[in-house]
Amino acid sequence: MALVAGSPMELGGLPFREESPELCPSPEQVAPRDRSSLWTLPEVTDVFPASTQPDVMQTHIVIPARFSEPLLGRRGAEGRKLAATVGCQLQVRGRCDDAVADHRVIIVGTCNQCCFVQELLLSRLADAQRAEGGMEVSAVADAAELLLFVRAEAAGVVLGKRGFVLRQIKRQSGASIELMREDVKSQRPCIVTGALQAVLRAERHVFDLVGAVPVAAPAPLWPLRR
Repeated sequence: MALVAGSPMELGGLPFREESPELCPSPEQVAPRDRSSLWTLPEVTDVFPASTQPDVMQTHIVIPARFSEPLLGRRGAEGRKLAATVGCQLQVRGRCDDAVADHRVIIVGTCNQCCFVQELLLSRLADAQRAEGGMEVSAVADAAELLLFVRAEAAGVVLGKRGFVLRQIKRQSGASIELMREDVKSQRPCIVTGALQAVLRAERHVFDLVGAVPVAAPAPLWPLRR
């Protein structure tokens, strides 16, 4: 499934283009795990620069292809409409000719905006998986996964000294959380997994911490003259 090309839009200084280049497997992967496509770093073209607004972040979730159209509508139209109602942006990335590969849903907005859309989509996904009968109820309940992109200048605040803050988030939310070392467009990927409500609690903690850190000024493209 792919988005229809359209005019650029902007949210908090972050340009969005209604386009969907075909994806290829990323050559740069996290250590192998028996996990979904979130554990493979997305293509650089699927990661947008950090917003100029400190409380706006980019989040990714993965929807299996067979559930994509029922949950997001044809070419993601219903998903974009849902996001528009709360004022955030949503794009779907994946091969339009591939009925098997997972589809990556990119949501950019504030904490409340992202959490609202994610909770609705992931709850519907869990219901669809239960109805299909392919997963046990307990497995579905613990299957939520989310990828956040933390601005590089805020990564230290989220991690804390020797990982103390990250462990606190894990303990207080009940979710598993990992801040990866890779830098993608001056952002650090952060993977959160667990029960849906635990994942959303962890996400809110991260949003609060990142939002309190001022956005770093972009580096000059050439040396400044004195």
